[in-house]
Amino acid sequence: MKKYFVIFLFSILFSVIHADEHAQTFGDALTQGDLSAKMRVFYFNRAFDEPDTPNAIALTGGGIIKYETQSYEDVKIALAYYGSHRIGGFYTREEGSGTSLLDREGEDLSLLGEAYVEYKRSKTMVKIGRQRLATPLIGDLDLRMLPSVYEAGIIRNNYLENTMIELGYLYRYTGFVSKENEFIDLNELWGKDGLAYLYVTDQSVPDLSIRLQYVKALSDYSDQGPEIILRDYRYIDASYDLELGEKSHIKVQYGGNDYVQEDDSVMIGAMAGTSFSRVDTAIFVNRVYNSPFSEVQESAMFCEGQQGYWNKEPGKSYGGMIDVHIFDTLSLKTRYMNAMADDGYYLDDFSELQFDLNYTINDYSRFRARFSSKDQTSRSSEADRTEGRLIYYIDL
Repeated sequence: MKKYFVIFLFSILFSVIHADEHAQTFGDALTQGDLSAKMRVFYFNRAFDEPDTPNAIALTGGGIIKYETQSYEDVKIALAYYGSHRIGGFYTREEGSGTSLLDREGEDLSLLGEAYVEYKRSKTMVKIGRQRLATPLIGDLDLRMLPSVYEAGIIRNNYLENTMIELGYLYRYTGFVSKENEFIDLNELWGKDGLAYLYVTDQSVPDLSIRLQYVKALSDYSDQGPEIILRDYRYIDASYDLELGEKSHIKVQYGGNDYVQEDDSVMIGAMAGTSFSRVDTAIFVNRVYNSPFSEVQESAMFCEGQQGYWNKEPGKSYGGMIDVHIFDTLSLKTRYMNAMADDGYYLDDFSELQFDLNYTINDYSRFRARFSSKDQTSRSSEADRTEGRLIYYIDL
């Protein structure tokens, strides 16, 4: 079935005709839509400094092929094929299973990633179906071949000047970077009735940007009966532009969770950054108190190198970043972070150094090379590791 869907998408390519923003008939809307292909070739190699721990290695090709109809009576329909496929027989399925480029058994990823209906009238938008989300606590984490995708419904309104309000509901998703290869039910974490959220952004005050999100589990119980761990997720940040140098800013953030049985978590953070000539710099710090700070699926903390993308242990972390734009088409970002877990926690206790090279080849392709080294402390439960990524992007 999936291969026929891909053939269907490619067949549309030969009948696409660029039209006005709104189609005159439903037939025109179907045939005069937009076909896009965001493709990648991705090499990933993670080596662990621990005996009997297999390295995670894979070379895959794939990406997203998406068709979105033209608007008809303010309605659009979209379908997108998501795929990540092993290239050659260079690495085993066992080696590929730990890369998140393939599924848990090292098999190819292939699924209908997006399938939604969007209604947009004036300053209100409603979107229902399989879709990518982009909020501080619920995002797509586009870190491998594919992003995370959600079965959700959202309503977004921009009637207030410089303010956006979004209400959403989600029930299932494809897991971290879609490695589950299907939409899974996380009722044991989100509750049997899913999650609802409010997301607000505001730029009413000059030079000041504020983001706020609240996510609530609609039931405290899973389908099996036991109580879930978290009742809610809270987050707010503010960024203020300074008249200092070419481009400077300060940011602060606060977050937390309501635990059913444990003490509620509290997360605070601060960041300061500036730019001069072709160099961007920033320093940042975070502190988590009481219990782990959890996002639904995102990397909200300024010290975002910590293990995982939804559960940050109590402790302190700090770091800095330098991004040098060598040429208009070439940049190198260097980032360092140190995390120190509180007593009784042994995961987020490490230092990490990252190098990220980006080269823009032309209007539709670019190359990225990323290397990182993570050194765990003697009290950490994790092993030291080094990691390399080579990625070639093609966006059509």
